[in-house]
Amino acid sequence: MSNSPSSGFMIVVWLFVLVLWVLFGLWGGRMATRSGLEYWIGFLVGFFGGIIGILVLWLITRDRAMENQRRIQYGQPPYPPTGYGTGGPNATANPLKVCPHCGRLVVESARFCQYCGTAFTMTAG
Repeated sequence: MSNSPSSGFMIVVWLFVLVLWVLFGLWGGRMATRSGLEYWIGFLVGFFGGIIGILVLWLITRDRAMENQRRIQYGQPPYPPTGYGTGGPNATANPLKVCPHCGRLVVESARFCQYCGTAFTMTAG
């Protein structure tokens, strides 16, 4: 008898690792999209970086939200998410507004901020 693991067990381990990498990639892509970065950049950082890549993305997205708050405080426009309100394909379909609490951009028709949960007052239009 040998002390090496069976090939079936190794296949299961590699499949588990591959699924874990893909999940980190999907998580990273979602984080990147929510902060206005490109999905594929977040996916690649999450896929190849694993949990460390997710932590790096979290720091980047947190810094971007803080920078948006500073920009709003000084009367500058916040960084828009890609494809929304910037002349992209969804510019007219999804006009944006700034959350007064966290400074992130949300769809103008939203009743609550998707990031911090602040309720918006509805204006007659």
